[in-house]
Amino acid sequence: MKEMKTDTLWDHLHWLTVLAEQGSFTRAAERLDVSKAAMSQKIKELEEMAGVLLVQRTTRSVRLTSAGEKLVEELREPFARIEQSFFQRAGHRRAGAWPGAHYRTGGVCPSATGADYR
Repeated sequence: MKEMKTDTLWDHLHWLTVLAEQGSFTRAAERLDVSKAAMSQKIKELEEMAGVLLVQRTTRSVRLTSAGEKLVEELREPFARIEQSFFQRAGHRRAGAWPGAHYRTGGVCPSATGADYR
């Protein structure tokens, strides 16, 4: 597994959630205002760090693997909380700024309990 700093990890995780939301590397890259190649590289780096494939790629489509789906689902609640906290501190509300912010999940996040993504 590739070692990565936490601040870099947040970017990678954010980009994965954008990819999941958009359903294509092209649309995700456009939303993030980056190249498709940069988007693909960022996801590959995340997969290397996780030690598992998160995205199933073909020449015509992209979909999350079961590990990718599980990770994105677990990221929704924390990202929504971060967004809520940020905008409350900024003195206004803004929903949906982070992908996944509009998702609602319940219960304990399995990653917090050491669940494996494989």
